[in-house]
Amino acid sequence: MTIIKKGTVKPFLKWAGGKGQLIDEIEKFYPFDKKINKYAEPFIGGGAVLFDILNKFELEKIYISDVNIELINCYRVIKENVHELIKKLRRIEDEFLAREKEDRKIYYYEKREKFNKLKLENNNEKINRAALMIFLNRTCFNGLYRVNKKGLFNVPMGDYKNPKICDEENLINVSNKLRNVEIIYGDYKKSYDFIDENTFVYFDPPYRPLNQTSSFTSYTEYIFGDKEQIELSEYFRILNKKGAKLLLSNSDPKNVDINDEFFDNLYKEFDIKRIEASRAINSRGSKRGKVNEILISNIHLGVKVMNEIELYNFNFSSRKEYRDNLILEFLKEKAGTGKKELSSKYKYYVESLKDGKRIYLSRPTNLNKGMDFTVHLEKTEFRVKGAYKDRPKHQEIIEDLVQKRIENSFEYEKVKKILNKLYNCEFVGKDEYLDINFFTGIEIEGILKLVKWLFLEQDVTYWNYSGRAMLYQSLKGNGLV
Repeated sequence: MTIIKKGTVKPFLKWAGGKGQLIDEIEKFYPFDKKINKYAEPFIGGGAVLFDILNKFELEKIYISDVNIELINCYRVIKENVHELIKKLRRIEDEFLAREKEDRKIYYYEKREKFNKLKLENNNEKINRAALMIFLNRTCFNGLYRVNKKGLFNVPMGDYKNPKICDEENLINVSNKLRNVEIIYGDYKKSYDFIDENTFVYFDPPYRPLNQTSSFTSYTEYIFGDKEQIELSEYFRILNKKGAKLLLSNSDPKNVDINDEFFDNLYKEFDIKRIEASRAINSRGSKRGKVNEILISNIHLGVKVMNEIELYNFNFSSRKEYRDNLILEFLKEKAGTGKKELSSKYKYYVESLKDGKRIYLSRPTNLNKGMDFTVHLEKTEFRVKGAYKDRPKHQEIIEDLVQKRIENSFEYEKVKKILNKLYNCEFVGKDEYLDINFFTGIEIEGILKLVKWLFLEQDVTYWNYSGRAMLYQSLKGNGLV
């Protein structure tokens, strides 16, 4: 569950292909400063990136647009008539939730028919249309917005016990945030006059389908095929010549065909970054899961993003070899030229787990010990409060291992064996990590690999290996080795 602080905003619609899960990657490209003080998003969709920017920055001007007229109507109504919209949504929510399952179906399809009737009539009942669209979005299957060739919404009802139809607090916050946002109905080219060298532009067009069965581009009655993707790339180049800062996301055809160079050729003069995402548009659960997506930009990223280094298969047979070779890698680092984004920041990815999470070293840490570094397990929280939650303290590792020993002392004997091997820099095979099972705490594979690199961190901090010995004695004092 996402908890929104007072005054902050989140998307008010579910949206297929929404960028909420990719914000951590996308925000690395934010170029906002005293000069870059305008933002444009010509394929607004659910607005995850827009709302992230609205939460974090006070910008001079913002422009959003879309060819989905009902979507744009929602944004405009929330901006201009949010309290009337809330009244209608409250009534719809009360009526819907008071019904049993079969009666809810009847109610849903009645509202869907009414929504489509208003669309066909080009009806001016803007608030009713917005209320109906939000209701349908919150109660339809998978939160999809899909239309047929006539432009009529045709998604069946979903199976939700208690859907949140009227999120009053968020709608009011969104309305306040949209006060200075220009909301345009039309295609992306209408943004041309707004965009200049002081603008950051994010394009999130309908994705190129990975195959025919995965095609899901029917957000409107308009087709967005390869021809349209090529035209968009030409517009991207035009804006690049204007001096605008540009970012575009799309599917990665190499998920299906490693030789498919469609986007690599189309945007060959720009930076292309491949990132992992989870997609769940496919109606078959077996076809959902992790895929690569691409981020295309003309933004030359600072050291914060660019200095990501992979040291997988970094295996040696002695403490000295580990330490000496790690130091040699650190000596390749380039010094920063200032503070914040201009400072030197490095991530060394050193281990991967069976669930896809990675262990990384962060460099530099506080420069009180020269070559020191911190050890992290991404997407993991070792504590409720405080910064750097993915960076475990020695005591947190010990407490986790103690709980695992309490859970199953017999299984824990395998852990002891590996800990001693790690202390002595002996090779530990993949099967050895995966042959241990606990229900308590952090995954044991992650804990053990963290300990391996915490031993190495202590070797760097304490040049005579006394740090490694101190950590080992802490483990021993708690009966863990």
